[in-house]
Amino acid sequence: MMRLSEIMKGISFSVVGGEANGDGAKGEDGLASASGLDLSKIEIEGLCADSRLCEKGELFFCLTGGRTDSHGFAAHAVSRGAAALVVERELDLPVPQLLVQDSRSAMSLTAANFYGNPASKLQMIGVTGTNGKTTVLHMLSSIVKAGGGSVGTIGTLGICYAHKKIAPELTTPDPIFLQEVLADMVKEGVRWVVMEVSAHALFYKKTEGIAFRACIFTNLTQDHLD
Repeated sequence: MMRLSEIMKGISFSVVGGEANGDGAKGEDGLASASGLDLSKIEIEGLCADSRLCEKGELFFCLTGGRTDSHGFAAHAVSRGAAALVVERELDLPVPQLLVQDSRSAMSLTAANFYGNPASKLQMIGVTGTNGKTTVLHMLSSIVKAGGGSVGTIGTLGICYAHKKIAPELTTPDPIFLQEVLADMVKEGVRWVVMEVSAHALFYKKTEGIAFRACIFTNLTQDHLD
């Protein structure tokens, strides 16, 4: 659980809708309030970008730029108990809405805040490029292990750290899950993280807010000429 003001720290937004009544008060670093709405008094239980999985007290992100515009699922999220929304346009719904320019960027940054900015406590190495990411990832992981370091890997073959293995779903996990995993890596004593960063992840800003110690680019071939 975290106060909404802390979750939105460092992100530019306006408070609209719900209790804000469209007042549009400007907020920065999570200090916004409108029409008596105090974000520091709103407790958020978790983060969610899938209305089907939304639970009471969670912050729901309305995303654009993909196959669907999830602003259309915001009402469903609210019906399931969402406490507030991050939106790119105001919706006619009775909950506080945090209006941002880019909800995908905001989701990555707020997820980092919610989980205590775990990447800042890790030595992060990102590997991108059309081909060779997985090979480079495992080469680097082997080097760290040979040097006696504790390393976690995130990529096409899944997530592996501290004797834990998570089956792969995406080359680069979505921001909320990614930050949750990084936070657990910190808890488990991991020091180094080598992760594949796909073109898809870069386009959708999944790693926004993560400061990489090193970034490795392998190559650019036909698949990514767009």
